[in-house]
Parts: sequence; C-alpha cells; structure tokens
Amino acid sequence: AMVTAMLAVDKLGLPTDSLRAPFLQQLSGNCQNLEFSDLRRILMALARCWQAGKVDPILLDELCDAILEQSRDCDPRDLVTVPQHLGRLQHLHLPLLSASLKSVTILIASRLTIVPLDALRATDGLLLLIPLMQRSQEAEAKLRSLAQKCRLLSIDLLRQCTLEDLWKTGAQLAGAEVSETKIWEIWANEVLTREAEGVGRSRS
Repeated sequence: AMVTAMLAVDKLGLPTDSLRAPFLQQLSGNCQNLEFSDLRRILMALARCWQAGKVDPILLDELCDAILEQSRDCDPRDLVTVPQHLGRLQHLHLPLLSASLKSVTILIASRLTIVPLDALRATDGLLLLIPLMQRSQEAEAKLRSLAQKCRLLSIDLLRQCTLEDLWKTGAQLAGAEVSETKIWEIWANEVLTREAEGVGRSRS
C-alpha cells in the first residue's frame, strides 16, 4: 500500500518526502520477508521516486540481495527492467546486475514473448549503467554491445506491433518517465516510418 501511495503522489508531481521515512523504516530489515513481486515493485518505486535524492546504499544492498535470492530459476522477463532501476539509482549491485544482464541476454537470444516497452526500458537501463562502468573497459564494452543488441530487439518489436500499440508504447514510455533521447529516437523513427509508408500507399 505504501508503494502504491508513493507512486501515486509522484505521478501527481507532489513531494514524497512525508512518505519516505516510514516507508524506509518498514523496509529496513524486512526485505527477506517480502514476496518476489513486492521486492521488484519496491525497487521500481525507489528508482522512480528517489532519483533526485539518495537512498541508503546499505538498504539498497539488502533489497537487491533479497531480489537476487528469490530470482533463482525465475522467468528472465522478471528481471528485464532491473538494469533501468539500478541505473536510475546509480547503484551498482554487481550480483543482481549480472543476473539481470543474463536475463536480458536470454531474452534477446530466445523466442520468449516480450513487449516493446520492456525492451526499450532494458535498453534505457543499459545506457544509464554504461557511465558507471568506465573504470572497467571490458565491462563497459560488454554493456555497450548488449545495449546495441537490445536496441535492435526494440526496433524489431516496434516494427511488428500495430499502430495502436505503437502509440500506446509511446504513452507508456512517457508514463515510465524515460528521458533518454536515444530511446525516444527509436520510437520516433518507427512512427515516422509508419507515416511515410502511409503517405506512400495513399499516393500509389
């Protein structure tokens, strides 16, 4: 309930300060007792509502440890947006990051169904994480390579969706507060392609 309240207040553009202290108090020391879906939702809420502030890294590690523990043998799609959350929080929890990158890699190579929004959010997260990896050229290169593959997957998924779903994805990107220009370029290029194709058909 607290997570829902925070997200609702954040959506309205109101400060979430009054909810922070009691929420973090409830969370501290209790992550291991929460369900996997709740843990992921909490990480998302922290990433959405605390981008301008700072979350205690010890608490973030506790949360990430709990997610990692419960993610064993999970559906890869359950971790696909984790890079975006970690990137927004600027928090490098390497074990969880490694697990989520493995999930993204599996999704790119497999035939598992994934919606365009999740592929775009994964790409966004990878782009956010690249600057944090500058001390390791090998890790940075791997992230760049995976981000490019995820970008291509996003392009392919957008090409396959209906025009209605394309516009819906744009609205969802805005709702998820994605601000990375490169992500919006992927979506906008597909919109322009559809419009050009429509003009071409109408003239033929």
